[in-house]
Amino acid sequence: GMQALVMRDVQRLWRQPLPLLTLAGSAVVPYAVQALGLTSLNPPISALVLMVALIPFMNSLRVLTRTKGLQRCFPYSVAHVKQAAMVVPAVLALLWVIAVFPAFLGLAGGVKVPPVDAAGAALVTGIAGILAAVRWVAAKPADYSGPIVATGMGAMPPGLMFSLLRGFDMVALITLPIVFNLPIWVSLVIALIAFSFLRSGFDREALMDQQAEQKRLLDEEKARRAGATASPAAKQKVQIQRKKR
Repeated sequence: GMQALVMRDVQRLWRQPLPLLTLAGSAVVPYAVQALGLTSLNPPISALVLMVALIPFMNSLRVLTRTKGLQRCFPYSVAHVKQAAMVVPAVLALLWVIAVFPAFLGLAGGVKVPPVDAAGAALVTGIAGILAAVRWVAAKPADYSGPIVATGMGAMPPGLMFSLLRGFDMVALITLPIVFNLPIWVSLVIALIAFSFLRSGFDREALMDQQAEQKRLLDEEKARRAGATASPAAKQKVQIQRKKR
């Protein structure tokens, strides 16, 4: 079942442990930011660093989301396949949250924070980091077949300008409520909505292709029924149309 996809990520992690050093090094950032007294800005800054550190662990998610033919080979829904590919990065993000929890408490310097608020800020930071990494990896690449827009940096497709913001939008949506001193549950609700959207696998092009395929099958069924009751000349005309298709 889905355990096979999870164990594949575990095997990759065992064979290529070098990204773990980057993830461990990123745990220093919350301590440094807290020591500088930037308590309110610690969640967004640390979440961005965590996003960059988690991207190398999501090779399976990148392959499965960008290879639609491979994704359809699994006897599971797109949501379950994506969720299985997120398990290992989510566990690593949880370990990162545990490691940086003392930083949010202010034990390494800076402003002292109550344990409940520190735990909520650390948890929101970890969730924002992993969802931002999923957003960065699973987003569709820019479409170079469409029109090109002239910019100050040269000609580029319109989708490329928005793709540069992917991941950063998740961090902003989830962590900005903490920056503005809103309750923790606001960030958690936003994170839950974002996770549902990223997990759903909604793809407008795939839906359009599915509708076109259903329409084609319906037209063939109508033509077959019409050919069964039509004259020999009409049947021959239907057969010629099928050969042209």
